[in-house]
Amino acid sequence: MYFEAAKRCHPDTTTSRAIKLSKEEVLAQFRDVTDAYEFLQGTNSNNASVALSDLGITETEEALYRNACRDWLGVAAEVVEESKKCSMFRDWLKGETDAAERWRVFFILNGGLAPMLRPPVALIEDHAIHLQSTTRRKRR
Repeated sequence: MYFEAAKRCHPDTTTSRAIKLSKEEVLAQFRDVTDAYEFLQGTNSNNASVALSDLGITETEEALYRNACRDWLGVAAEVVEESKKCSMFRDWLKGETDAAERWRVFFILNGGLAPMLRPPVALIEDHAIHLQSTTRRKRR
């Protein structure tokens, strides 16, 4: 996806006359696409890793949330996060059942309907760093 977008707006391959943009606008567009890609890959423009605090959720907060999901609701945190996105679930939360009340109390105590898990990119990066430190290269 990134490579297609980068190819479309790269200053060397885009003719500014064809899309009626100035060279500065084309460069700005290309920088925006590149910055978004780097952020999603977990790096900023200085090639430094994005801190987990920049993502809004610390490892400790996530661990507490995962434990609360398991203890209060008896389900994995991923199930809760997927449920939050569902409009039918949100309608169900407005109901007067004991189960809906339990979920509402859980959300009041644990961050509401905002996402409470770190983005998957952060998890993949953490796992990749761990794998790099524990695996060795095989000789052929």
